[in-house]
Amino acid sequence: MILYFSGTGNSKYVASRIGEATSEKIFSIEDCIRVNNYKYKFDLDENENLGIICPTYFFGVPVIVKDFFKRAKINCNGNNYVYGVTTCGGFSGGTLDMLEELLKNINIELKAKFDIVMVDTWTPSYDVSDLKSNEEVQKKSEVRIDFIIKKIMGKKAGTFQSKKLPGFIVKRVYSSYDKACSTKYFTVNNDCTGCGMCEVKCPCGAIEVKNGKPVWKSEKCILCLRCLHNCPKAAIEYKKKTRKHGQYINPNVKV
Repeated sequence: MILYFSGTGNSKYVASRIGEATSEKIFSIEDCIRVNNYKYKFDLDENENLGIICPTYFFGVPVIVKDFFKRAKINCNGNNYVYGVTTCGGFSGGTLDMLEELLKNINIELKAKFDIVMVDTWTPSYDVSDLKSNEEVQKKSEVRIDFIIKKIMGKKAGTFQSKKLPGFIVKRVYSSYDKACSTKYFTVNNDCTGCGMCEVKCPCGAIEVKNGKPVWKSEKCILCLRCLHNCPKAAIEYKKKTRKHGQYINPNVKV
């Protein structure tokens, strides 16, 4: 079984690739929360794998993933191979260590850790408008996914994290995540047509369309930027830094 969260499709694609190779069913954490209000319960069969796949946000775990594992009930029988995979733009920071701690709190041992560099969709800092560059990153990621699949199929334990960062850097960066989640940083320009795509796509229900324009009804969101990357008119901006950097949704999946 694979549990995943994906903001713009990278982690969903990895989950799909691994699930197809290992014949494991994949479940969206986002859907579990929407349908069951965090009360989703899983009972793993003997020797069944459990995979958790999510992106790296501010060198750590997205808040939606953190909240899910604080409330969800997952029953393992001790013989389950549990692995975590995080997608990132360069460094996964402390994401896998945070995930390990979340699982430990519900008596689950994370036996293998993997990270994988994919197109960085944090467009306040990174440019995704170069399609050729995106394709090159995607090609390299396919090789990494193949490597991870082999390790999972062999039930290999260990840390297969490509790059490590000092703990004080991870802590400092992740501590800024909560403040950055403020929806006051989002703006909408006059190109907006009021199509409602952002409202539909928001994984935490933070947006609604009023008088033909999106309005953030929650003070905070999870900062996945899915609204921004899905906007047909590229009308949504974060801190007036993103529009010039383009939009990106993983072309292999729908989110």
